[in-house]
Amino acid sequence: MRLNPKFAWAHYDLACLDVLEGKPGAAFRNLNRAIDCGFKDASYLLQDSDFQSIREDSRWKMILDRIEQPLAVARLKGIH
Repeated sequence: MRLNPKFAWAHYDLACLDVLEGKPGAAFRNLNRAIDCGFKDASYLLQDSDFQSIREDSRWKMILDRIEQPLAVARLKGIH
């Protein structure tokens, strides 16, 4: 993180650690940071069992929407 604070996977990995430590708020903050830094692999996120415990949280849908909406727009424009 110190070497490259914009590395999306570092924030994603921190989110994994947060959720496993029972810190859902921190997990969602780090998932949002990962998305801000370019994370956009919704299928990977959906398959990651680390996040099983927070999938019923209302913030989970917001995370998925942040990833999927820009991709849908890009597909409509033929940019994917």
